[in-house]
Amino acid sequence: MTEVKEMKIARNEREREMITDIRRHLAFLSKNIGAVPDEYISENYKQELRDMTSKLRWFCSHGYYEGEEGTSQVSVSHLFNMICKKNGGVAKLTGIIAGPRLDGWTRFERQSKDMLKACLIRALNYNPPPEYQPQWTLPKSDPANDHPGAVNYRERKKLEKEESKKAKHAELMRKTRRTERLEKESKERLKATAKQRKDRKKHFDEQDRLRGKK
Repeated sequence: MTEVKEMKIARNEREREMITDIRRHLAFLSKNIGAVPDEYISENYKQELRDMTSKLRWFCSHGYYEGEEGTSQVSVSHLFNMICKKNGGVAKLTGIIAGPRLDGWTRFERQSKDMLKACLIRALNYNPPPEYQPQWTLPKSDPANDHPGAVNYRERKKLEKEESKKAKHAELMRKTRRTERLEKESKERLKATAKQRKDRKKHFDEQDRLRGKK
């Protein structure tokens, strides 16, 4: 058996394991969502969750969404991450909102309810990665490389350069203000010293004049 075939078999086995986990989480949701009192989740909201769960379970069974045979290009790993990993997994979020409560819901339960729905929506809205483009092999700094990662890299470097220029300008202005302050203080000290000398001379001249009168 070639290495390629072994990798393909391993990938298929891993996908089967992920689908099993996805089914387990979705089954837990379907079984327990009805236990949530209507005062916390309306029946319409529950039905939305059931409808999304049904679509996902169909995909797990057939490999495509109902009515879209041959057109779906959904990544099983994407579904696995959204259903079984995101925010702890659908089963965990369902357990939080469907568990028994002595008191009313807290902010934690309300957030868990929103995260549960968001996980299902994200699972259903999969965007396949863009097809490989030859220019993506160019350095990230090359403007011809239009890969999103390269574009973000150049934008980040541009912002870092601008921030560096601002920091250097701020440091220059700080040094300039310090120099101006020191020069001003020096002039003020010299001015004060000259005044002191003038006052001292005036004092001694007055003393000499008074002694001359004696």
